Amino acid sequence: MNLTIRKWLAAALLLLLTVGGYAPSAFAHANLVSAVPENGSVVAEAPQTLVLRFSETLEIDLTDLALYDGYAREIPTTSKPYLKPGDASQVMLDLPPLDDGTYTAVWNVVSEDGHPVSGSVVFSVGQPTAGYLSPTPTTNVLEKGSLVAARYVVTALLLVGGGLYGMTLLAKRRGRNAGAPSHLPTFAQLLGGWRKWGWMLLLLGLLAEWFIYSATLPGNGLLAIFTTGNWHLLLESPFALMVTIQLGLLILLALPQMQESWYALIWMLLVATLAIGGHAWGIDPVWLAITVRALHLLTLALWLGGLSYLLLTLLHERRTSTNISRATFRPFFTRTMLIASLLVLVTGIVMTLLQTDLLLLFHLHLWTGLLLAKVFLLAVMLFLATWQTLRWRDTGTLSRRLLRGEWWLGLLALVAAIWLSQSAYPLPTTGYDRTVTATDTNGVERAAHVTLTEIRLGTHPMRIELPETMPEPQHLFVTLEMTDMEMGEQTFTATKAVGTPGYIADIGLTMSGNWRYTLTAHLPDNSAVSWTDTFELPKGGTTP
Repeated sequence: MNLTIRKWLAAALLLLLTVGGYAPSAFAHANLVSAVPENGSVVAEAPQTLVLRFSETLEIDLTDLALYDGYAREIPTTSKPYLKPGDASQVMLDLPPLDDGTYTAVWNVVSEDGHPVSGSVVFSVGQPTAGYLSPTPTTNVLEKGSLVAARYVVTALLLVGGGLYGMTLLAKRRGRNAGAPSHLPTFAQLLGGWRKWGWMLLLLGLLAEWFIYSATLPGNGLLAIFTTGNWHLLLESPFALMVTIQLGLLILLALPQMQESWYALIWMLLVATLAIGGHAWGIDPVWLAITVRALHLLTLALWLGGLSYLLLTLLHERRTSTNISRATFRPFFTRTMLIASLLVLVTGIVMTLLQTDLLLLFHLHLWTGLLLAKVFLLAVMLFLATWQTLRWRDTGTLSRRLLRGEWWLGLLALVAAIWLSQSAYPLPTTGYDRTVTATDTNGVERAAHVTLTEIRLGTHPMRIELPETMPEPQHLFVTLEMTDMEMGEQTFTATKAVGTPGYIADIGLTMSGNWRYTLTAHLPDNSAVSWTDTFELPKGGTTP
């Protein structure tokens, strides 16, 4: 096998091992399963401990839990939240003596896929607070904006730099095969001293990403890695893992006098690892989502790098008074760019199909608008590239203004892409509205009407209407379990609805897939009846 091909295959294998070695459960997000006291409950005596049970195990260094009174004032606690011994899915907080009134426990945790998740539990002791005020969640816009800016700088440098390096190698090989290699500028000749400045900017950008992202996390964030030695926290976040891998690759990139092909491998991995820091972990199968994203990023890098290469080559040609053979260079360049642009479009379409329903593109949504903006910008770039290519063929000249325009359009498209990666994408939400029948223990057939307005991740009210001829149950429970995964059962208590007939159970859906619910009513005559049915929760999407 050709040495170069072996090296590229080795790089692809390394990337697969890197991302394959860390594979959190697809669609997994830390959602609240139960609370003691229960959400919305009124208890006669003040609890001594608050207990929150989540759908997955947590890291206490990435967990915040605060208590507020009925006037949205934070109540100091004598201890910090801690995990229940032997069960890391339960977070506990020892409470001070509480007076009568309404209280809100606000929690912030990090899912296994690295996404911060937050929520609250409201309960009352004795008499609820009149005119109860809920605490206002705080959002640090500066931190989020700084993270987006840092991600844009790093991603732009990686895509343009990686694509530019790849184009110089391909062009050099093409020129050597054509017998005119001396006029083709190398990567070093095109950038000169700007290479060192670019490397330093990349290093600063990656460090900024790491620390800004850590600041957005609850608890001690990733700083706990250094303060407590919990290095496994890196595995709690694909984004942090991505940045750490890229920092290591960037250090390797600074090593001098390696073979040219190894620098190309490092650049390729720097670009491809961007695929593990976005929405890919929320798509099933994960390996396919990462593979398609990596291909999309690599071809996008080749497209942007190709534009940069052509623009810098023309400047280099004018600065050094050299001439490049257009007869050999133009066919190679146009063919390479055509393949790259087509692959960008194809992989982009496949990414969208894997991530969401194309029919949702007709709905008004931020993510949809950004996607359409990206597609529009790429289409304009393709139009300008076609126009420029035809002009180059017919007149033998290129417009630097058009080249610069294409390049800036590419950077704008990158803005939309980064924003996309920071935004939740629209989900094909469906509802559930069905009448299910069952026979009670006395042999009497009973019918129950069950309604879910939306089937999506999170906690949602399930409305239950029982037959009018059936006695009012002493207890009514809803038990949830996934039919295709062994996650255990979750049981929720249904209470009488206020102002409308029927009962309400706030059920928590923590993962995409097929769910089975069992509705059990215990009647006054000691008989019982259980209804059961299934529904599907479609694929979900969140922000890093």
